[in-house]
Amino acid sequence: MSDEFRCTYVVKEDKWLPVLKQWSGMTPGERADVGENVRLIGRWHDLVTRCGVVIVESSDVCAVQRFVGRWNPYLTATIAPV
Repeated sequence: MSDEFRCTYVVKEDKWLPVLKQWSGMTPGERADVGENVRLIGRWHDLVTRCGVVIVESSDVCAVQRFVGRWNPYLTATIAPV
């Protein structure tokens, strides 16, 4: 059985330009790669406030944490079941 998770994030102000550079340099396939055992449902970003939300589905919360953890150097994130 899979669960859905809401991952909210805020990009640190001093990391905003590095995040934009990294994201824009990624291929569509790299952007879609959320890791093994995780399925991306949707992703929404607010460029003005540097925050956003990602909804994923997984039966493995550790896999969700690995996905979100890729961006730890740049942002603060919260993962919650929905």
